[in-house]
Formats: sequence, structure tokens, C-alpha cells
Amino acid sequence: YADAVLCNGLYHSRIM
Repeated sequence: YADAVLCNGLYHSRIM
């Protein structure tokens, strides 16, 4: 989840 932490914004939308 390292990438998610860095791109908390864009990644969060992708994970959800």
C-alpha cells in the first residue's frame, strides 16, 4: 500500500 500512501488522492479513487 506504499503507492496508495503517496498518491492518497488519485489512488484512493482507484482502490475504491
